[in-house]
Amino acid sequence: RSKGMDPFDIKPIDEVPSITLPASFLLPTIDDYIPFYHGTNMASAYGGVVFARIFEGAHFDKRDKDTLVGCVKHIHSHIL
Repeated sequence: RSKGMDPFDIKPIDEVPSITLPASFLLPTIDDYIPFYHGTNMASAYGGVVFARIFEGAHFDKRDKDTLVGCVKHIHSHIL
């Protein structure tokens, strides 16, 4: 909370339907920072092409190689 701004006032779910750039949503099953439903709702509402991957783990856990390669391939295939 900086300079009177409350981060809980930000509602990205209201904006994502209008975004058409490709996006990746990595959704850990155990996240102490971002609720799981937040990520799934964002991915469902997103207006562009989505790569979404649910994985076992927590917010800061290392992602497996297949997840990272999938993200890179997804973005790469939509920018060329």
